[in-house]
Amino acid sequence: MRRDALWAVVALVMGLILLAAGAYNRQPLSASLAGLVPFLPATVPVPLLAVPLLLTCLGVVVRRSHPVSSLALGTTGMTLDLIFGYSLGTIVVFTDNLYSAALYGPARLGRWMFGTISTLAILIGCVIAILSHDLRVFAVAAAQFGLLGTAPVVSALIVRQFRTQAELERARAEQ
Repeated sequence: MRRDALWAVVALVMGLILLAAGAYNRQPLSASLAGLVPFLPATVPVPLLAVPLLLTCLGVVVRRSHPVSSLALGTTGMTLDLIFGYSLGTIVVFTDNLYSAALYGPARLGRWMFGTISTLAILIGCVIAILSHDLRVFAVAAAQFGLLGTAPVVSALIVRQFRTQAELERARAEQ
């Protein structure tokens, strides 16, 4: 847990450096929805982008001991990040939340996450294409969200499979 806490601090510091360097977008993805959700601001203050980053980093602290909580914290942080705008630091840390939940969580969780993220990528691509009135945006948005979400999950599933095979080989060798 101490090592995970250290990584969380490193991730937070690096994320704050990225915010200071301008690796963010202060115009929320939901700006197109201003008519539907009038209380959302046109832009958010940069320090507010640190809140989602902090939530995703808290997920890193508990990634091995409570992987489902890590996923919940990361998902909450990423959702807020998309509402506020979006920042590179939060996105990068969120990929670790996804990876950790698929690797350290229940075996079925990783497979469920892969299917859910794939479906969400297509739905998000459709929504963005409809809002932008440009079907070409669908392919780009679906690919970006799909790769962002599925790459860490698939990586974790592969690592998990290799670990399982290694354990079986050790047990077989001992017999």
